[in-house]
Amino acid sequence: MLGSANLYDYVQAQPLSAKDPSGLASVSIDGYYGGGGGIVIGRNPDGKWFISFRIGVGMGGGVSYDPNGSGAGADSCACKWNSALGFYATTQAGFLPAFVGNGVGGGMVMNPGCGGPTGYLDAQPLNWGLDAGIRLRLNASAGLEVTLY
Repeated sequence: MLGSANLYDYVQAQPLSAKDPSGLASVSIDGYYGGGGGIVIGRNPDGKWFISFRIGVGMGGGVSYDPNGSGAGADSCACKWNSALGFYATTQAGFLPAFVGNGVGGGMVMNPGCGGPTGYLDAQPLNWGLDAGIRLRLNASAGLEVTLY
């Protein structure tokens, strides 16, 4: 979902033929009118569930389902449970499988008991096309994000 700062967003541009043998997916709901926020719920490639809470500024909003979605800093999450604190910034528009947008997200995965914090940075350049996601959204937003694994 482009713009799920998770955007999470760094998981877009999957062709319609994309396969998902690991069962990952995410759902995003957000809204902004000056201030606002959102929530992203899903499953990472390692099978762990995550939930991200966002608060920020922007305009617009929407809902998205991304069959290839994952949480912020998912590649840096090495423990049985974890948390991440970071930022996100996105611009996005989408209707059903069509999308256009870009985004960036970064921060720290806390990794308690696993060697301490690990930084992450995910950037998605301007991208457009069709994929296996379903969305109804139009927004531009930026803010802070807390993710729990």
